[in-house]
Amino acid sequence: MNILNLLTRLLLCFTISASLCTACNNKPDKGSVSASATDSVLNTETGMADSTLSKEDEELSAAVDENFDDFIYSFMKEKRFQTGRIKFPLAQTENGKTTFVQRNAWKYDPLFAEDDSYTMLFNDETAFEHRNDTSLTQVCVEHIFMSEEKIKQLHFKKTNGRWKLTDIHIHHFNNDSNQEFLAFYSNFATDSVFQRQHTQNPLRFRTYDSDNYNNVDGLLDIEQWFAFRPEMPIRNFTNINYGINAPGSKQRLLIICSQSEGMNCILTFVKYGDTWRLTCFEN
Repeated sequence: MNILNLLTRLLLCFTISASLCTACNNKPDKGSVSASATDSVLNTETGMADSTLSKEDEELSAAVDENFDDFIYSFMKEKRFQTGRIKFPLAQTENGKTTFVQRNAWKYDPLFAEDDSYTMLFNDETAFEHRNDTSLTQVCVEHIFMSEEKIKQLHFKKTNGRWKLTDIHIHHFNNDSNQEFLAFYSNFATDSVFQRQHTQNPLRFRTYDSDNYNNVDGLLDIEQWFAFRPEMPIRNFTNINYGINAPGSKQRLLIICSQSEGMNCILTFVKYGDTWRLTCFEN
């Protein structure tokens, strides 16, 4: 297993609140950018800035599209902006059958904006570090329905400098690259006995001391893990796939962000043989 060195982890702990939760929580500056950019798009619903807008408004519009997290914030929060950033008729494929959604039939989708928390799943640290790459042109937002063993994927593409929702795919776990891990996680999150058996004891623990700006490393025994473990999504959770995950990776980083409290944690799972094990908890 490739473990980040102390400096990388320090930077990760220092930046995660701003990087992961900034798109959906406590974002006054970005929120202002997104709202202004929305106005520049609404006039045409084509993603092009209106010629009557000021130069400042046009620059704000461009800022929203520079980073996917900024764009998706506006897409979730603004109904009219969302409609203007969808390629209609929108292709929706479920179990191999494709239908098309017309503009007048589209229903506003807040994605995970109204949830208490949202999650992201990365194959390794490298994938996590590249999530803010401004050269990205394709990103997939996933709704994972655990009880139904179904995944709904919203595919976004950046064309001519503008992000748009281009198509939706709905399929069973069996057709997903994370199938094996999702099956494991379903048991891990719902069965305390199974969770105990698949948690490393003692468990590596990392946190960040905001008073002295130091990274704190330690160990938790299994009982301490059960006392301090975060609330893990059980029925449904979300994933933002930035398209940079390495296939066949034996590691998974599950990021859990609380939108109401602005807090987050990282659960690192490593595959040993034919099963997975929780090896590190970062808070």
